[in-house]
Amino acid sequence: MQDEKKMSFRDRAGREWSTRFSIAMAIRLKDEARLDVEKIFDRDGAFVRTLLSDQYSLIQALEIVTEEQRKRLEVSRKDFLEAIDGEVLDEAFDALLAGISASLPKLQRRALVAMIPRIATGLDAMVSKVETQIEKAGSELETKLRDSGEVFGNSPGS
Repeated sequence: MQDEKKMSFRDRAGREWSTRFSIAMAIRLKDEARLDVEKIFDRDGAFVRTLLSDQYSLIQALEIVTEEQRKRLEVSRKDFLEAIDGEVLDEAFDALLAGISASLPKLQRRALVAMIPRIATGLDAMVSKVETQIEKAGSELETKLRDSGEVFGNSPGS
């Protein structure tokens, strides 16, 4: 059995939320968030990649997984969402995958645990490539503006 602490996250208001996963949640994720847990092992890693790269999909998944808890604690959707920031999303992502993993048979759990770092590494490489392209485009724009004689930035004429 998975460690219960790994299947939970704490929001900015200090509330702890469980991400213990069920088949009913998997169906709701597919129907409402278009996240198909059955595709978690697809070769391209699209399920995990979507959660890592699209915060709105991750938030929607968290809303589904925590809905009963929010009702029980009388926490509105607005209050729940206002207590989530980037750090909370990082912790919640790990907790959600731990919750999903705990609902899987042992071999699938092991495969999921092995797959996540590879996907994260791929996303890091993608972000680095985008950052490099942005820096290059910025440098090219500065050069073009400088060559055209336009005044910009902190130059004396601005």
